[in-house]
Amino acid sequence: MFFSIIKKVSLKKNVKKYLSKVTTPSGDKITTVNLLVDGIHFNETLKLIEEFVKNGIKRENINVLVLVRDKTILDTDRITYFRPKDIALSGNVSKDKINSFIYEKSDLLVSYYKSNEINLDYISLKSTSDFKVGFWTNDKNPNHLTIDSSLSDYKLFTEELFKYLKALHKI
Repeated sequence: MFFSIIKKVSLKKNVKKYLSKVTTPSGDKITTVNLLVDGIHFNETLKLIEEFVKNGIKRENINVLVLVRDKTILDTDRITYFRPKDIALSGNVSKDKINSFIYEKSDLLVSYYKSNEINLDYISLKSTSDFKVGFWTNDKNPNHLTIDSSLSDYKLFTEELFKYLKALHKI
């Protein structure tokens, strides 16, 4: 309990530091997508991926990172599951697949979470994706585009996302 409080405070400092380094997105077209999903409050990840495929993103160009609490779920080729304990107090990540998700260049990062989960915020901020999209919140966030919808309405979220991406000439 005490350790988790110290960890949250430490990660919040890192999040504040990275918030000041948010960059302007490039004008490139979107072909690769990283999805950062809160698997605690949203359990339709496969259906969310299908919505991206329906909108023209190739399945092999979609990488997914899902936060879960205590479940041990086997990773698949494109979906990696992680728990809060996979991020250390200092912000170091213990899984190579998580580091790969963060540091490999992608055209779009979709932060599909609404909760104030510091682990998701930390990964979102450290991500090297060119264009970041997420839900609208009252907090400062690193997203270039925010969409106001409910977490459970993934169809509306993707519909709005692709409408704006087309308007921005990103796809």
